[in-house]
Amino acid sequence: MVFCGIALEHLSVVSWNALIAGFAYFEEPVKAIWVYQRMISNGYRPDLSTVLNLLSSFVQPNSLLCGMPIHAHAVKLGCDMAITLLNTLVSMYSKCGDIGSARYIFDFMDERSCVTWTVIIGVYAEKGDLDEALSLFHSMEAAGDKPDKVTFIHLLAACGKVGALEVGKWIDNYAISKGLKNDMLVCNALLDMYAKCGSVGDAHRLFLSMKGKNVVSWTTLVSGFALNGKFQAALDHFNEMLKLGFKPNHITFLAVLQACTHAGLLEKGWEVFNLMTNTYCIVPGLDHYACMTDLLGRRGKLKEALEFIQDMPIKPDSWIWGTLLSACKIHHNLEIAEHAAYHLLQLEPHAAAPYVEMANIYASARDWNRVASMRKKMKSKQVTKSPGQSVIQVDGKCCSFTVEDRCHYEGLQIFETLDCLVLQLKDEKDLLALEELMS
Repeated sequence: MVFCGIALEHLSVVSWNALIAGFAYFEEPVKAIWVYQRMISNGYRPDLSTVLNLLSSFVQPNSLLCGMPIHAHAVKLGCDMAITLLNTLVSMYSKCGDIGSARYIFDFMDERSCVTWTVIIGVYAEKGDLDEALSLFHSMEAAGDKPDKVTFIHLLAACGKVGALEVGKWIDNYAISKGLKNDMLVCNALLDMYAKCGSVGDAHRLFLSMKGKNVVSWTTLVSGFALNGKFQAALDHFNEMLKLGFKPNHITFLAVLQACTHAGLLEKGWEVFNLMTNTYCIVPGLDHYACMTDLLGRRGKLKEALEFIQDMPIKPDSWIWGTLLSACKIHHNLEIAEHAAYHLLQLEPHAAAPYVEMANIYASARDWNRVASMRKKMKSKQVTKSPGQSVIQVDGKCCSFTVEDRCHYEGLQIFETLDCLVLQLKDEKDLLALEELMS
């Protein structure tokens, strides 16, 4: 409104840049491009700030086709060699999903800063590629660039994604040596890493040692307890958080609802859900609704779960219908299962889960004709089920394995070891059975 109230002759490049920056801040790339086009058509020459502001608005994969011509325009303007622009381009391409272009720009940069290294490390951390993120981190050190707290936060996030506890502990010690352990952002990232790696004891000890705590610290700890099956501890710390005057956010409530769900505490779940909506006036998201659906489903209240979904003020997504379908499989409810599968297939027609779940439900009902029909539909629509995958750490390197994968270069040795482990487990089971019989 202010911008439109300024006479055209009094506008400057700074005015246009400010408006573009505003739309970029709120991630509205279409409006930012519209202002950019008007700026050019009115005879104003964009500068480096214009391009930086514009590129920062492209953060989604569908924005890539907008970002590429702006990159080309930056080359025409002659500002494509500025390190700030190159850093922004690396960030833009990675956020839009074009990691190859992001890495290409990074590899050919003559000059790099801590921001440059941190951005590219963040790219691979987001992918869960800890090996490449660590490799870049060591290259950063070798180049003489000092990592900052954001660099460590990216690395810790990658450790949490793949469960690399030992690497996470090494980063913890490294952060201490660099004097970053007193930073609340780093401590919160460490809390999250320890919790996701299953070391909730380390997370709790770190939490107790922190001089300052915020709502993120409490939420991370509560989530960590919930994630690791310590449901009562999650609820106790949530109550303590409230007593100390911390205001929970939507993520806090999600963590508590997850604790209630996995513990099967239906009444407590409703209490927390009502506390969130009525007392703290937080509008539930799809993830909160999914938790309540899961909680009702686990307790066998499938009709109530279906009514809950139908009364939602927002359209249920595939996660919610999938949750209901899984509950129907557990409690053998064919009627509601078919209803849930129908909606799930409307949202994800090529997903394998609805077909597999329904085939299993029909099989449990001994309806072999419908089992065959489901498999036939999967085949006709070329729906394939992705094999399960595991990731382990071997000598500090991440190794992934899929079901029945025999292409690993050490496959023979791996399966020989697995066979030995199976035999040992069988012997142990037989021994326990014999001891039980003799007793």
